[in-house]
Amino acid sequence: MYGFLAIDGPGLGAKVAFFRKGEVTTPETIDRTVSDHARRSC
Repeated sequence: MYGFLAIDGPGLGAKVAFFRKGEVTTPETIDRTVSDHARRSC
């Protein structure tokens, strides 16, 4: 689950969602290599 606070103040809510696609990772095991595809799409 991840979320973002409302940019107009806490009284306006938050966006919360689940992301369930892809492999499970941790901060220690995630692959942080930027792919060629990602570089070309910028």
